[in-house]
Amino acid sequence: MLDSSACPPRRDDPPISVTCQVSSTSLGPTCVIRGSEECVALGDIIADRYEIRRWLGKGGAATVYQAWDRLLSCMIAMKIFRFDDGSDSGKIRRLVREVRLARRVRHPNVCSVFDIGCADGLWFLTMEEATGGSLRDDPRGPDEDELESAAVPRPWYRRVDDAAGLAAGLAAIHAAGIAHRDVTPRNVLRMSDGRLLLADFGLAQPDDEEISRHGGTLKYLAPEVALGGAADHRSDVWQLGLVMHELLFGARPQWRVRDDRFALEPLCAREAPAGANDVVELVAACLAWNPKGRPTAAAIDRALAEKHLASDGSRGGGWRRVVQFSRAVFSR
Repeated sequence: MLDSSACPPRRDDPPISVTCQVSSTSLGPTCVIRGSEECVALGDIIADRYEIRRWLGKGGAATVYQAWDRLLSCMIAMKIFRFDDGSDSGKIRRLVREVRLARRVRHPNVCSVFDIGCADGLWFLTMEEATGGSLRDDPRGPDEDELESAAVPRPWYRRVDDAAGLAAGLAAIHAAGIAHRDVTPRNVLRMSDGRLLLADFGLAQPDDEEISRHGGTLKYLAPEVALGGAADHRSDVWQLGLVMHELLFGARPQWRVRDDRFALEPLCAREAPAGANDVVELVAACLAWNPKGRPTAAAIDRALAEKHLASDGSRGGGWRRVVQFSRAVFSR
């Protein structure tokens, strides 16, 4: 579990504005604020400002709604937390910590968090609305390991572009000194313009804090983390590799027991076009068992950006440059 204390503020951190109001929430008659599956009803007005329009999704500790910001006349996403006790200071500190971490990063492939607030004991944060939902919306079944039809099939160059966007977003997060620790399809959102965003910093860990036990998604834990080791930037790259595999090939590689040892089954590259071996190698490098053998998110971003230039024909000889660059990265 994470340390319940908020991370110490840094000089370059944006100031956090916490809006606390009393008797300012107009809630429907069927609404229960605490200890309930649903915190609010459609049409409710939160903090005299946000009108709940639509249910978007639910996680372990919060429900996300589409809301209309009456002050700025725009649609946003509102994440409302289900606290059994609205005065739980530890959970509130973790919430403020999540916002502080998220606001360290400004990147088109990272979900923007706007503000944090409290109205009548109802804690929430507001953020950029992803109109395309997450890559794991409406799963086909509890054990389904394939992405939704909205994500695949897509043209190969679009899949590579998606993977490049995620790598760029993760590289920006790492450049801000943060390990995300839960890079999974459920935390990847799609915008109306097609961009993918990395979201949900609830498990993120800044470099200047002591690493604690990973609380992320079990199927996406890197081997060293599953065995009790620390989660860091390299384990993020492992998770990125799994998500990239799903984006590119439509399914996550599965664990198999071979000679009394766990191993990932071979990459499914049947759908890759001719000459795409460099991308397959890139994903394989992300899934290296030894964390030291994985490229950085920034290196993945550069390789895929170069690959994107080659795929649209804007620069000749791009494929060869990518293969050479990838081999140089992987041989380090």
